[in-house]
Amino acid sequence: MQRSHIIRLIERAVQPGESFWADFGSGDGAFTLALRKLGGPDMELYSVDLSDARLNRQAKAFVREFDLSRLHLIHADFQGEPRVAAA
Repeated sequence: MQRSHIIRLIERAVQPGESFWADFGSGDGAFTLALRKLGGPDMELYSVDLSDARLNRQAKAFVREFDLSRLHLIHADFQGEPRVAAA
Protein backbone atom coordinates (compact mmCIF):
# COMPACT_ATOMS: atom_id res chain seq x y z
CA MET A 1 0.00 0.00 0.00
CA GLN A 2 1.37 3.42 -0.91
CA ARG A 3 1.93 5.95 1.85
CA SER A 4 -0.57 8.38 0.31
CA HIS A 5 -3.26 5.69 0.65
CA ILE A 6 -2.26 4.97 4.24
CA ILE A 7 -2.33 8.67 5.11
CA ARG A 8 -5.84 9.03 3.66
CA LEU A 9 -6.91 5.98 5.66
CA ILE A 10 -5.69 7.28 9.04
CA GLU A 11 -5.56 11.09 8.71
CA ARG A 12 -8.83 11.73 10.56
CA ALA A 13 -7.63 9.76 13.58
CA VAL A 14 -4.12 11.22 13.82
CA GLN A 15 -3.63 14.79 14.96
CA PRO A 16 -0.32 16.66 15.11
CA GLY A 17 1.15 17.14 18.55
CA GLU A 18 2.09 15.14 21.59
CA SER A 19 0.58 11.68 21.46
CA PHE A 20 1.53 8.02 21.79
CA TRP A 21 1.00 5.39 19.11
CA ALA A 22 1.99 1.75 18.66
CA ASP A 23 2.23 -0.21 15.42
CA PHE A 24 2.10 -3.94 16.20
CA GLY A 25 3.38 -6.21 13.45
CA SER A 26 4.86 -3.10 11.84
CA GLY A 27 6.80 -4.86 9.10
CA ASP A 28 8.84 -2.36 7.09
CA GLY A 29 7.10 0.54 8.85
CA ALA A 30 4.68 1.89 6.25
CA PHE A 31 2.05 2.78 8.87
CA THR A 32 4.68 3.91 11.37
CA LEU A 33 6.14 6.36 8.85
CA ALA A 34 2.66 7.61 7.92
CA LEU A 35 1.85 8.13 11.61
CA ARG A 36 5.00 10.22 12.06
CA LYS A 37 4.26 12.24 8.92
CA LEU A 38 0.81 13.13 10.26
CA GLY A 39 1.66 13.45 13.95
CA GLY A 40 4.92 15.33 13.71
CA PRO A 41 8.03 15.30 15.88
CA ASP A 42 6.18 15.39 19.23
CA MET A 43 4.59 11.99 18.61
CA GLU A 44 5.99 9.05 20.58
CA LEU A 45 6.00 5.92 18.39
CA TYR A 46 6.41 2.27 19.36
CA SER A 47 7.05 0.02 16.39
CA VAL A 48 6.84 -3.67 17.22
CA ASP A 49 7.82 -6.51 14.91
CA LEU A 50 9.28 -9.99 15.06
CA SER A 51 11.93 -9.25 12.41
CA ASP A 52 15.09 -7.37 13.36
CA ALA A 53 15.80 -6.91 9.63
CA ARG A 54 12.48 -5.13 9.11
CA LEU A 55 12.99 -2.98 12.19
CA ASN A 56 16.44 -2.02 10.89
CA ARG A 57 14.91 -1.04 7.52
CA GLN A 58 12.42 1.13 9.43
CA ALA A 59 15.26 2.84 11.30
CA LYS A 60 17.02 3.62 8.01
CA ALA A 61 13.81 5.00 6.50
CA PHE A 62 13.25 7.21 9.54
CA VAL A 63 16.80 8.55 9.34
CA ARG A 64 16.18 9.51 5.69
CA GLU A 65 12.95 11.40 6.47
CA PHE A 66 12.90 12.23 10.16
CA ASP A 67 15.11 11.74 13.19
CA LEU A 68 15.01 8.67 15.39
CA SER A 69 14.04 10.55 18.53
CA ARG A 70 10.77 9.34 20.00
CA LEU A 71 10.81 6.17 17.87
CA HIS A 72 11.07 2.95 19.84
CA LEU A 73 11.82 -0.13 17.77
CA ILE A 74 10.85 -3.25 19.69
CA HIS A 75 11.59 -6.81 18.63
CA ALA A 76 8.81 -8.96 20.06
CA ASP A 77 6.76 -12.03 19.23
CA PHE A 78 4.36 -11.71 22.18
CA GLN A 79 5.31 -15.18 23.30
CA GLY A 80 8.44 -14.16 25.16
CA GLU A 81 10.14 -11.14 26.65
CA PRO A 82 10.41 -8.15 24.25
CA ARG A 83 13.78 -6.54 23.61
CA VAL A 84 14.68 -3.23 22.01
CA ALA A 85 16.18 -3.58 18.52
CA ALA A 86 19.49 -1.94 17.75
CA ALA A 87 19.00 1.14 15.57
